[in-house]
Amino acid sequence: MLARQRLNPLAAGVRVTPLAVALMIASPVAGQLAGRLPARVLATTGVCIVSAGLLVMAVTVSPHVRYWPMGLALFAVGVGTGTFMTPNTSSIMSSVPATMRGVANGLRSMLQNTGFVVSTAMSLAIVTSPLTHAEKKAAYAGTLSQLPGLQLDRFVGGYRTALF
Repeated sequence: MLARQRLNPLAAGVRVTPLAVALMIASPVAGQLAGRLPARVLATTGVCIVSAGLLVMAVTVSPHVRYWPMGLALFAVGVGTGTFMTPNTSSIMSSVPATMRGVANGLRSMLQNTGFVVSTAMSLAIVTSPLTHAEKKAAYAGTLSQLPGLQLDRFVGGYRTALF
């Protein structure tokens, strides 16, 4: 995604901040809306927004993509995640007796973090699957910008597959 732009780690990190900012904005708004709308409506809306953001990323990802479509897509993913997580967590916790909420929240948190780790590993496997062993090493080392165009195109193709 940002390989040909040769960004340093700080600049690349700043480019993903729209996701975190959107999450911080959407979560409290979703919390307020949760009192007025059913959790299922908010959670479904959130998943649809995340899907739209991922679709935009899948369609636009390339080594030379301009920042604004990716930034907007990351913002959408953040809004969708915040819109989904807040009512979903609230719904789970309200369905458990008060004496068991600590256990339920611990289990919910463990399953959520397990999902993050497993999905990250699966995504990395999908993204790097079209690459040769040497190209995978470059991907894991963060030196993809040094790869020739054809090899980088295979990486981007894997990225697109993972986003879809």
